[in-house]
Amino acid sequence: MKKFFFILFFSAFCNFLHSQHDVSLELLTKHVYTLADDAMRGRYAGSSEGYQAALYIEKQFEEIGLTPFENTDFLQAFYLTNNKKCHNIIGIIEGKDSLLKNEYIIIGAHYDHLGYKFINDKIDVYNGADDNASGVATLIELARTLKKKENELKRSVIFAAFDAEEIGLLGSRYFSKQIPANKVKLMISLDMVGYLKQSKKLYVKGVANIENIKNLIKNIPFPQSSTIVLQNYETSILYATDTESYAKLGVPTLHITTGMKSPYHTTKDDADKIDYEGLMTITNFMIDLIDTLAKQNYLSPSGKKAHKNRGLAPFQAGLILNIGSNAGVLQKTAFHSTKLGFAIAAGPYMQINTKRIAIRTEVLYENKTFSFPQQINYTSKPIKITSQAITVPVSLLLISNLIEDSFYYYAGIGGFYTYNFHGKNAGKRMDFNKDINHHEGGIQSSIGFSAYKVNIGVTFRRSLSPTIINTPSVKNRSVYFSIGYSF
Repeated sequence: MKKFFFILFFSAFCNFLHSQHDVSLELLTKHVYTLADDAMRGRYAGSSEGYQAALYIEKQFEEIGLTPFENTDFLQAFYLTNNKKCHNIIGIIEGKDSLLKNEYIIIGAHYDHLGYKFINDKIDVYNGADDNASGVATLIELARTLKKKENELKRSVIFAAFDAEEIGLLGSRYFSKQIPANKVKLMISLDMVGYLKQSKKLYVKGVANIENIKNLIKNIPFPQSSTIVLQNYETSILYATDTESYAKLGVPTLHITTGMKSPYHTTKDDADKIDYEGLMTITNFMIDLIDTLAKQNYLSPSGKKAHKNRGLAPFQAGLILNIGSNAGVLQKTAFHSTKLGFAIAAGPYMQINTKRIAIRTEVLYENKTFSFPQQINYTSKPIKITSQAITVPVSLLLISNLIEDSFYYYAGIGGFYTYNFHGKNAGKRMDFNKDINHHEGGIQSSIGFSAYKVNIGVTFRRSLSPTIINTPSVKNRSVYFSIGYSF
């Protein structure tokens, strides 16, 4: 028993030593305070202050001894649509294995933020200490430590400080086109990592993208006061980081963050609020993680992707619910239409997609009501008509992307066939030979938008053949609010 405890203690002590790298708390603090200083005016993309931040990061890369990526300069310029010049800062540690050095792990952190604004003739600066001076500070010190271990790294490691993330992930999108996707084995984004003490959690999002990474992460030492939360995918449709462009190319990605505990996108995101001890803990964790991954003989993508990064699937299937109103249009009578009634329809749908056109087919159970006016005189009380049916609409959809392939709006036109199998007039069953048609057909149009798995729209449906066949004949007209969910 004593021997067991000695081995356990010795193993824990070795892990403790292994996890304590030569990470400088002083330097982490210096980087955040420098980048999040009021003088940087919020580091807006393309601004002179943003350029000053880029020069600071470049200087750190030079001092560390990183090699510029395929250039004599760490700064890589690209331009916004308004012709403003932005800069990524890219350095590399080349792997020592003759084959694996041609494979890359990219570690990125955006350094731009939201700039500043005037309030009552006073400048309020969005300093962005957590978002994302914290990530850049970690990136720099991670590079510093791994440079000292470069002879142990088989695979090449790229360190990328991205510009123009806040205005559309533009810096990472620009750089993602410079290396063939099959050579990038993993892309990691350090985005908002400065609030470990407050969060008590370090989120690692995207672990389902790469084989066996969960087990690798679980074997890396981490303080018991905090928890590593492994999430299979980045799922938010409202928030994205620099992993986005790579994920769409099929590259495995990880987003490292302490979450949204900081004063996100406010002028209170200042350097004095950052948890620097936590930042050092995360840097140590990242050193162990990258050191492990850069030495692996094989890094294999799982083939799985977050739904939001899959693009528009060629085939979709799901369920759709329509809720709305129904009325009857009368022919050859003083009444133009019947009184509106409630209508509901639900069932499965299938959709075949191309880049700009889709064909959607639905099979719906439909329940419709309307109030039918009696013809005795104009004060006669209306009679309630109820019908149940199976309706099969087929629509041609024209698609226009809003943000990306799986986030689009559409306009549709098509037709439908309805088989009425039950009908009641004032509570009495209607006769399909005399009162109501089994078969009904017509046209429909629709507008709406689709966001990943969710589809929301409005459908307008009008019969061209009569539903009620007694004089006067009545043709249905329906308007539905639709919501669908694809599997």
